[in-house]
Amino acid sequence: MPSDRSIARLLAAALLLVAPAAAAQTVQLGGRAFTDGLTLPPSSAATVDDAASGVINPAGLGLMRGLQLEYFHDREQAGPSIVGDGVYFADTILDEFAVGLSLEWIRPALGVSWPNDRKTHWSVAWSPDPSFSAGLGLNIFSSNLFGLDGVTSWDFGLTERPWDFLSLGESVRDFDTPSIVGLVQPRRYDLGVALRPAGNIATVAVDYLFEGEQNLPELGQGPTNGRLALTAQIEFLRGLTLLLGGSLPLDPQATPFYNLPVPVVEAGLSIDTEHFGVVGAVGAGTNAINGSSGDLIVGARLSAESFPSPALPIARVAVVDVDRALAVPAQSLTSLLAPGPNLDPFEELLSELDDAVRDPALSAVLLRFGLLPGVGLGKVEELREAVARLRGAGKRVAVEMDGGGDKELFLASAADRVF
Repeated sequence: MPSDRSIARLLAAALLLVAPAAAAQTVQLGGRAFTDGLTLPPSSAATVDDAASGVINPAGLGLMRGLQLEYFHDREQAGPSIVGDGVYFADTILDEFAVGLSLEWIRPALGVSWPNDRKTHWSVAWSPDPSFSAGLGLNIFSSNLFGLDGVTSWDFGLTERPWDFLSLGESVRDFDTPSIVGLVQPRRYDLGVALRPAGNIATVAVDYLFEGEQNLPELGQGPTNGRLALTAQIEFLRGLTLLLGGSLPLDPQATPFYNLPVPVVEAGLSIDTEHFGVVGAVGAGTNAINGSSGDLIVGARLSAESFPSPALPIARVAVVDVDRALAVPAQSLTSLLAPGPNLDPFEELLSELDDAVRDPALSAVLLRFGLLPGVGLGKVEELREAVARLRGAGKRVAVEMDGGGDKELFLASAADRVF
């Protein structure tokens, strides 16, 4: 039977063969919609649950816990060489509510004629339990582009997680259809479904993204003219996650302004420690209309919530005082009046040694003992078997003796070294 991590590796190989999977931001007019912010690492409306969730699906904020701060830097590799920086802050209130604030700055490289935009996003989410969240977001724009400065727009989202292996996400961005430069900015829909076929090790999401009403009908917007997107998060090692994403137009022949004739592809890697993480990703084809060959995205996270961390190769040694472990505690008056469970010290010692066998961070065990009163040859044999299990699990076992006779030497002979 293949392990969960083997399944994860097979999924990663399959995705690399069939990617495209999904980009974080929808490709729009000129490669970016007027109301777009940064391009973020691969994500889905069904899976986001961090401080940056507000700009993708505001409901995701309700599924995070505690204070979180994120930073992302986005840089195009060609074309207008658009550069973006974003700071994202979120916190939970009274366990059921979350608030978020993000600041994004989109600007061109020096000497390039392109709008200089700033996007401020406020969001709030309500999550009565971990299986449901609803969120609302407000975007406020400032720009040197005539018609965009001072414009506001609203976003809405839902996330449902009825089971651990299934997540559903729906978001509507710009649902109030703001008017920008005399053009109606259409509503942008993102319908996502995410599955975890290998537990927390692998998450695969499928999104369908499309635009609604638009006062330029020749652009061919609507539910039948969207993009199918796929994202995947594969945890190869604890704290190390491979990110894959990309999208394809449903109808590549529709209009080059929205349905780009090339796939959108992203790949990245995130490295997480308990309260700090970094991420890097590259994208290709994300802004093909304006000549860009792709994006480079880097980011960092600080969080009060604990994340899975890589196991550090730090050797640990357990010291076991066998004489003390086997000593029968004196009975107090309280224990006589209200006796608790009668635990056998010898059985407790064997249980602790078996726990040491299963501890992956433990590299060695030191057993200390002198005379072993009350321990016959049968129990000595059981202790020798426990030492053999420790050595079989790759743990080095040493014995420090303080006197003793034949049975104590017999027990010590099972160890790697005797002092």
